[in-house]
Amino acid sequence: MRIPTELKGITHGRVVRFARVPGFWLTDVSYPPGARYHRHSHEYGYICFVLCGGFSERVGRATIEVESTTVVVMPRGQAHENRIGPHSTRSLVIAHDPEHERLSPTWAHIGNHPQWITRGAPLHLLFRIYRSFEMLGGTESFTVEELLFELLDAIDERISLTAESESLTPVIEFLHEGFCSSVDLQGLAELVDWDPAYLCRAFRRRFGCTIGQYVRELRARKAIHLAALTEIPLSDIAAACGFADQSHMTRIVTALIGMPPATYRRLVGTH
Repeated sequence: MRIPTELKGITHGRVVRFARVPGFWLTDVSYPPGARYHRHSHEYGYICFVLCGGFSERVGRATIEVESTTVVVMPRGQAHENRIGPHSTRSLVIAHDPEHERLSPTWAHIGNHPQWITRGAPLHLLFRIYRSFEMLGGTESFTVEELLFELLDAIDERISLTAESESLTPVIEFLHEGFCSSVDLQGLAELVDWDPAYLCRAFRRRFGCTIGQYVRELRARKAIHLAALTEIPLSDIAAACGFADQSHMTRIVTALIGMPPATYRRLVGTH
C-alpha cells in the first residue's frame, strides 16, 4: 500500500487501510508486539480508537495503561512515548484534514489536552464509525462523515462536563478492580460513608447511568478485549468476566457495540 505523505505526521505504525472523507483522515493501523516509540510528538492531533491489544502511554509524569475499546485524544505537538504490549495492537486513527478550515475551531477545542475515554457516547460512535469505515464507498462516505461530526460533539460535550467528584474515587477504583466479581451496594456505600440511596443518585448524576449499568459495561469491555485478542472460547470469556453465561455476555456486548463478540472477533481478525 502506498502510504500518503501526511500519515507520517500522524502515526508510526503500519497502515493497514486508509481513507479520506471530507475533513478527516481515517487510518487502520497495526503495531508489532513489544514495539517502543520513544518520546515524540505528532504534526497533527488525532483520535485513536484501540480495536485490539494495548499499550502503555507516558505523558509527562503520568503513565496510562490503554487496552481495547479505549479512546485516546492526543493534541498536536504533545510529547509522549508508547510501549506496545505483548500482543499486536490495532487502532483506528482519526485526524483532522487541515485543508478543511470549517473543522478547525471544534478540533482545536477537543485537542487542547490529552484524554483517555473508556465509556459513553464516543465509544459507541467509534464502533459504528469503524464498521462503516470497513465498508467505505458510495453512500457510506456520507454516513462516516455524519458519524464523525457526532463524535466530535460527543467528545466536546464530555470535556464540558464537571470533573469526576473526588468523593466518588474510592467507589470507581473498587469497581474497576473488582468488576468481574459480585458487587455489593451496601459495601460500596460504606467506602464513602454514604447512604446507598444517596450513592446511587450521586453516581447517576455523575455518569448518567446506574452502578449496575456501569459494571456491565466494564465487563463487556473486558470481554471485547479478550475476544479480539485471544482464541479463548467465548463461554470461558463470559465466565471470567462475571457474566451468567455466554448468552448473557452476548446480549450485553451487543447492546454496547451493536454486534455480538463473535462478530467483532471476526471483524478485527488479528489473531
